[in-house]
Amino acid sequence: MNLTHWGDDERAQVWGLASACARASRTVYTTQWLPYMRSFERHWQHVFMVCKGRHVLAQACRLFPHAHFELDCAYLLRNKDDCLDMLEQPELKQVSEANLSDNRCFADVKNVRALALCRGFKSLFALDLSNCRISDKGLQALSHSSNLTGLKRLDLSGNRLRPRSGSVLCGWKHLRGLQELHLGRIALLPDGVRALFAQDTLSTLHTLNLYDAEIGTEGAITLAESGVLSNLRALNLGVNRISDAGAQALAESDALRELCVLDLSGNYISDAGAQALAASPVLAHLHTLKLDVNRLTSEGYDALAASPHLQDDLREGFARRARAMRP
Repeated sequence: MNLTHWGDDERAQVWGLASACARASRTVYTTQWLPYMRSFERHWQHVFMVCKGRHVLAQACRLFPHAHFELDCAYLLRNKDDCLDMLEQPELKQVSEANLSDNRCFADVKNVRALALCRGFKSLFALDLSNCRISDKGLQALSHSSNLTGLKRLDLSGNRLRPRSGSVLCGWKHLRGLQELHLGRIALLPDGVRALFAQDTLSTLHTLNLYDAEIGTEGAITLAESGVLSNLRALNLGVNRISDAGAQALAESDALRELCVLDLSGNYISDAGAQALAASPVLAHLHTLKLDVNRLTSEGYDALAASPHLQDDLREGFARRARAMRP
């Protein structure tokens, strides 16, 4: 919501909305609301609301009929009735970002189907469904939605998805154009990685989070050999039991030449893997390379610090790590 052109009276209405909502409903948490409202004094760009009932969103939409809102209902949908109450709100058409994370009511496939059928979410471009206990059947229901057609960011981390979920996502035709995908803490496994990138459905991704997705070295090699990740800018492969062979495959992947952020922390990478990364011209655009909690010694950090391809800030950081590890 762009408020840069508003006058003092209209800005005062924003504060009035915050206090009115706080008085009207227990479902607005002022401790979370007010810091965002204060940030408007500097940025004046977004309305962020934490709500459960329809009346809070309705008040905001009446006051700002042309605005787009970020709706945060994390932890707030305790049962089917709460879920349906939220999904039936006509004001959802003004919501562009929805955080529905940590709502276990979506463990029931019927509630996921109701979400998929919600016409109010046709304008949605960001959807967070992390930690909702969604199953493969629930994901299948979402993939058949004719309403979630404009998504740019999707978070499914921490759900009860299995490797076959990769083929469901790959076949989800409305995900063409998706830019950010989070699949952390699910058992994707190497088979799921292969299925996920079997087609070019996700070729527009610029951020991919597979943290603790159990993909292993085999999954990392599959990613490196995939031809559909040429637009990727950020890749999180932390805590995946990736060995030196996986690190070397990533270092040699032409598909990752535009990568700016690479997280390989919490894996099984030793000095040999660090040397492969240091020698890679593919990673010349990196400004963030995380290798914490691996099997590196000062020799591995020395190789990274001496890399002719890594940026100066990275090399200086690795040099400090190498010095700190020496007796």
